[in-house]
Formats: sequence, C-alpha cells, structure tokens
Amino acid sequence: NNDEAVGYLADRLAKLGVEDGLFKAGAKPGDTVVIGGDVGVVFDWGPTMMGGAELLASPRGTGLRLEEFIRPTRAQKREEHQDRKDARAAARAELEAERKAGIWTETEGYKEQSGDDDDH
Repeated sequence: NNDEAVGYLADRLAKLGVEDGLFKAGAKPGDTVVIGGDVGVVFDWGPTMMGGAELLASPRGTGLRLEEFIRPTRAQKREEHQDRKDARAAARAELEAERKAGIWTETEGYKEQSGDDDDH
C-alpha cells in the first residue's frame, strides 16, 4: 500500500534480474507474480522503464505509472490468488469425477489397460 515501498521493491527486483527472468519466461505487464508461495508476496507485475522521461519528472513513489489504476491491496491479491487456486482444484476434481464415471478417458483402450472392462 506504500508507493515508496512499491518503487523500492521494483528497483530491487530489477537489480536482481527478476524482471529479465519474467520477460524471458513470457510474463506480460499486469500478470500476477507470486514470490514465496502462500506466505510470500503477491503482486501484479509492471516492468520498470529504465530510461523513460516520466521517471525524471517526478520523485520516487509518484508519477503516471502509479496513478493509472487503483492498486488492489495485498489482502485482495492474496484472496484473488486463493480463489484461482480453489477454482483450479474444483475443476480438477470435476474432471476426475467425470473420468471415474466413464464420461471420458485419458487414452483409447483405457478400460482394457486399467482392468475395468465389464466384459471380463
């Protein structure tokens, strides 16, 4: 919630090469980044601009980049992250229930491979 802390974190991540790693991994501005798992830091990534004129016009913690949108709180980001994890787990459970019910199988001949063929 502190613009100065956000700027400091962005500077540190850039110096450590995290931004370059995110770019190479295919991250796009606005993607959610989780550092440290469930008890770590969760944020929407916005790459820093090393030579932008807007960085020279305002002191750290202020400027157009920070004013473009209202940043969700850390608690909101954690809640959204947990919601996404819960939704993925529910989808996996639903697919597994459908598989067990015989609605679909992973491969052709699944019943023969698994010994679930009713003809035996």
